[in-house]
Amino acid sequence: TRITMRYNTTPLLISTVLAGILTTMPLLAAGQDARAVEIALQLGLSQNLGQQFAKQVELRVLDFEGTLPPDRAEAEIAKFFQNHQPSDFTVAHRNNRGGNTLIIGTLSCGAEKYRVTVLLQGEPESMRITKLQIIPNTM
Repeated sequence: TRITMRYNTTPLLISTVLAGILTTMPLLAAGQDARAVEIALQLGLSQNLGQQFAKQVELRVLDFEGTLPPDRAEAEIAKFFQNHQPSDFTVAHRNNRGGNTLIIGTLSCGAEKYRVTVLLQGEPESMRITKLQIIPNTM
């Protein structure tokens, strides 16, 4: 006769996954704001970017440049997205250091490509965009 023993590994699996999640929570919190910004850029979601803006945003979009409150900055980004529908956003560089997250990437809008620089500042749970630049990519 053959004896087959079965073990319920579900509790072990759940505790392992839970331990992994709990140990990476600070890293996830720091990275989720940056990832939300990257997705909003890729999909052309100006409202989602606007929700991430600080009380004042240094904005440069093509020939426009200024320091604006969130609602005006969002309107400028919306105008850009109306005329330049994004098809992709590729991150070239992302750096998290000392309460700052810097994202540099290329925004593709049809045949046009734009160099995007985003600076988020604040606590890991509440990072805000303080600087956003979208300029033609000359490389």
